[in-house]
Amino acid sequence: MTFDKLVKLFEDAVCILSISVIVVLILVQVFYRYVLSSGILWIDELIINMMVVMVMIGAARATRVGAHTHLSMIVTAAPDWMTKGLRLVGIIAIYVFLIALVYVSAKYAWNSRSMKTTMIGIPLWAAYGTLPLGGALILYEFTKGLLFGFEEHALEEEMIP
Repeated sequence: MTFDKLVKLFEDAVCILSISVIVVLILVQVFYRYVLSSGILWIDELIINMMVVMVMIGAARATRVGAHTHLSMIVTAAPDWMTKGLRLVGIIAIYVFLIALVYVSAKYAWNSRSMKTTMIGIPLWAAYGTLPLGGALILYEFTKGLLFGFEEHALEEEMIP
């Protein structure tokens, strides 16, 4: 199995698992809150952390399949001689943002390694660590897409039975 297939499998598994856990926890919380009139306090904290995991890994997955929207109004309205320059500026801006995201969030996660979440005691480095991990995966998928082409319409093809 290639590295890229392992990354794809990881992204898919994490997204499926996190949304499944979120749905189950929300259903349990609704049952406890409205049927038993007593909510479970720690579920909210876990749902929020699972949502961050799903968003960050899901963003990399969306980059892989070309599902991210992009603002192309300026590029398409610009004269032909300006289009390549604008695209280059956009690519550079994306790289600067992603590198800054990975660096700053990794530093933040590292500095919070002695703290834990309030209710269930998840180490904050693990909770915040999903940000640099997701940023690194997005960076990988974006670079791979630039070099080898994005999987255009891969999302629609996966949904067709």
